[in-house]
Amino acid sequence: MRLGGVVPNYVGQWEGTADLSDCHAYGPVCTRASQGAHFFPPRIQLSLAQSGISLSGILTFSAPQRTEIEGTVTKDGGAVVFGSQPILDTQFYVGGKFTVVSDNQLTATIITETHLGGSLSSTFLYVGSVTRQ
Repeated sequence: MRLGGVVPNYVGQWEGTADLSDCHAYGPVCTRASQGAHFFPPRIQLSLAQSGISLSGILTFSAPQRTEIEGTVTKDGGAVVFGSQPILDTQFYVGGKFTVVSDNQLTATIITETHLGGSLSSTFLYVGSVTRQ
């Protein structure tokens, strides 16, 4: 998006799937996550509101991880969002970069992190796409 350009419209309900692209964790976590993602691709549900270049909403990624998110439309017209929430004794973080493919489709790059006791315990990178519902 160039200066004075049209800001893409991200408003609405979006759904799709993702593939696990990279993993950093202790023990067999990555192997198990990769096998699980192969047979049951993570679902992405994105509900966005927009005011100018500001975004807010809910990202449900691999339910029940429903996270409130905030973000912005970047200069290149993509959307960057971030959110976090506690899950039991861990803190779950999710960030995503969404890029417009068409009026009704976005590519998605999603990073999730979990922190146990204040220390990073795992990081996952997913790529996928979502379609406006």
